[in-house]
Order: sequence, then structure tokens, then C-alpha cells
Amino acid sequence: MTSAGRPDSGYRLRWREHNSQRRDLILRAAAELVEESAPGAPISVRHIAERAGLVKSVVYRQFKSKDDLVRGLRGYVVESFAVELEADLDVSAGTLRGILRRAITSAAVWMEDNPRLVDLLRSGPSDTDPDAPDAVAELRHRVVTRAHETVDGVAAVTGLDPAPFARIPFVLFTMVEATLTSWVRGEEAIRGSSRAEVVESLTDITWFVLDGAARGMGVTVDPDAEFATVLTTLVPDGAARTVEPT
Repeated sequence: MTSAGRPDSGYRLRWREHNSQRRDLILRAAAELVEESAPGAPISVRHIAERAGLVKSVVYRQFKSKDDLVRGLRGYVVESFAVELEADLDVSAGTLRGILRRAITSAAVWMEDNPRLVDLLRSGPSDTDPDAPDAVAELRHRVVTRAHETVDGVAAVTGLDPAPFARIPFVLFTMVEATLTSWVRGEEAIRGSSRAEVVESLTDITWFVLDGAARGMGVTVDPDAEFATVLTTLVPDGAARTVEPT
């Protein structure tokens, strides 16, 4: 404490960390209960508090209302899913086809394991982006932004024009997410397909789109060669040939 009786900065920092830990504990408990419950089944704040090992009043100190808690949960799920996908989109290691397959597989596994949370994301906005129509739009923005950063990084190294790829990340995310959602829900057009079959099909289609854009620029890329090595063949003569991970 300070001499004036006010908490010092170290105390405030510890208190914020404590609150953040409690908030994450509550949201993790809520996510678990959503997945364990029947579709559309109500989940009480009391059950969430019990799962988190807290009393209900602590939950309401972190969230003003149940609606506030649901928005916070959507934001928590978006963050968890986005961090995983962004890591899988790291182009510093692997072939292009392998990177695409890795990211799509990661999304397929997560969505298959968490079908109730997938529906939750589609049911409304999160607390981090209340203006988005639903949390899927926020997730799309995160992943598409990450993809654009990669494209801009490649363009900076090679001198290639990134313009032909401007809309591709949005289109590919929308296609992959919608297809995986239909698969998880068992919709007729894709019912009966194994995860491996769906992932391989989406990987091929994604590659065809990227390859078409590259060939339109007069560039041919081997999808089964190490991507970092491929980039060195695209660097203009005399330019630095070191590719930094993005």
C-alpha cells in the first residue's frame, strides 16, 4: 500500500492478473459445459460457477449479466481458435501443400471436437467485436488479416505484386469454414465423408485457387517443395535471399 492508503502499482497489477485468471477460469468452464450439453439446452450461471470452483457472485463480478457472459465466451472461443489457426499458417517450415493441409486439418479437428461451440460462434457477436454480425466474422477477420500479412511478406521479399491475392484469403476462409460447418452438422451434400477426405478435398481446392492466381502472374510454384526454398527462386537477382518467418 502507498502512504496515502491507496494500492501501489504492483498490487494493482497482481489484482488485474487475478481477475484475468478468474475470468479465463469461468470462460473455460462455460465452454466445457456448452460442449457437454444438448443443443440449445440452457446452462445456468450457478453450474458455470460450480464447474469453475467459484461462487455465483464471483461470476457476476466478472460479467454484468448472462448475456455479457455469453458474449465473453464467444470472444474467448474466437481467441483460442484463432491462435491455433494462426500458428498453423506459419510459412517458415513445410511445403505449401503441407501448410495448407496442416491448417485445414487443425480447423477440421477443432470443429469436429467442438460442434456446440461452432454453433455458439454463429449465434451472435462477441464482447471484443460487438459490431460484427457474429463471432465467425470476427474469427474470419483475424485469420484473413494473418493471411494478408503473409502475402505482403512474400511480396516484400520477391517483389511480386500482391494485388491478385487481395480477395483470396477471404474467399478461401469462407469456403473452408462453410464446408467444414456443413460436414460437422452432417448435411446431406457432404454426409458420410471422412475427415481425411474432406481435408484433402479442401486442400486441393485451396491449392488450385492459389496456383491459378500465381500462374496468372506468370509464376509457377511447386506445392510439394519447401516453401522457404521456393521463395528463394522467386527473389530477383541481387536481392537478399533470407526469408524471415511471418
